[in-house]
Amino acid sequence: MFREIFYLVTMQLKGVKSYLIGYAFFSLLFPLGFMLEFGSLLSSSYVLYVVSGTLTAYLFIGTFTAVANNLANEMESGRFSLIIGTGIRKEVYSLSIVLSEIVADIVGILTILAIGLYVYHVELKSIPLFIIALCSSIGLSATFGQVLASAIKNPYEVSQYSSVLGFALTFFAPVYYPLSIIPLPFRYLAFIEPSTYVSLAIHYSLEGSPYSLVWSLGAIIMALLLSAMGKISRFLKKVQ
Repeated sequence: MFREIFYLVTMQLKGVKSYLIGYAFFSLLFPLGFMLEFGSLLSSSYVLYVVSGTLTAYLFIGTFTAVANNLANEMESGRFSLIIGTGIRKEVYSLSIVLSEIVADIVGILTILAIGLYVYHVELKSIPLFIIALCSSIGLSATFGQVLASAIKNPYEVSQYSSVLGFALTFFAPVYYPLSIIPLPFRYLAFIEPSTYVSLAIHYSLEGSPYSLVWSLGAIIMALLLSAMGKISRFLKKVQ
């Protein structure tokens, strides 16, 4: 099993070269530019939201769009069916995608943390909470991308939807601002947005607050719900 995962992770990392330029711009350079420009206009009490929001945008948009586009392209080319046909379980294949994204995201995460520390003096207060938040966030984002790719399949449509959804769920969720700012009638809608759990898990982990575990657990539950919805949708399609 571990040999299969290692092979799949290596294969996924080799595939990064095909979308490296676009991935670097939209997932890393754009959030970093936004952080540097936007952060300079805010008071010190909101700077933490800029740093945690940039991490959220980088992880959520990057992982979500990468997984969705990779799976859609592999499904269309038939490689996904070939891999599953060799006896590799879908769960193992999904795990390899998540692990490859973690490896690919390490440099970007460290860059954002370094800029947050030296420019805005935002320190990482708890490494264990931060690691838990990262793993749950990447897992949720990857699951969301997998569900989208499985539901649409057409790689061109998946590319369009993933780009729109990635940015929409980043800027319309409490990513760069507190959840309390959203008026109460609409605040409850934020709880159905995956990026809300990613953002708050990362935000509280930077503070070193145990509330991060609550939102990390929420991210895991959301991932399980999305996965279940995807399986139910595929089952209903087979029945029809």
